[in-house]
Amino acid sequence: MIRAGDAQGAIDLLADYAPQAGTEKAIKRLTLAAAFTRAMDLESALAQYAAVAETPDGLPPNILAAALFGAGQLCLRFGRHEDAVNHLEAWKRHVVEPQATPHAALSRAYKELGQYALAIENLEVALRLAEDEVPHSELYAEAVKRWRTALADLRRLAAEQ
Repeated sequence: MIRAGDAQGAIDLLADYAPQAGTEKAIKRLTLAAAFTRAMDLESALAQYAAVAETPDGLPPNILAAALFGAGQLCLRFGRHEDAVNHLEAWKRHVVEPQATPHAALSRAYKELGQYALAIENLEVALRLAEDEVPHSELYAEAVKRWRTALADLRRLAAEQ
């Protein structure tokens, strides 16, 4: 339903779904967060991600990492850069297979906080990871161009400090 553009329908349907297990509850919350994001109810989406991240006991690391990344992305959209850093740094501690995009998001959050060395470090990691993700290289082609430009800008800003 979410992919078809019916975010509210997904939210309504999920409201009636009462999973019993912790992982199922977390997946419901992640799905609700996606639906709320699609419906542009970003506060509700963030609350769903936070609920997963606040009750990590027994959750598979990838579920917890997905919630932390989602929360970090939303915090960036809201301009809550310190919160974004907290969520994305926590993502790094829980993720099983690091990915490029969360490191790029973390770089952006650090840039907004004026912490250019950390922004550079994370963007360099994002670029390395994107190069290693060869099967998905087409997905990253445009992002890699933007990230390289951003890296040059970050290095210039760091040198000016």
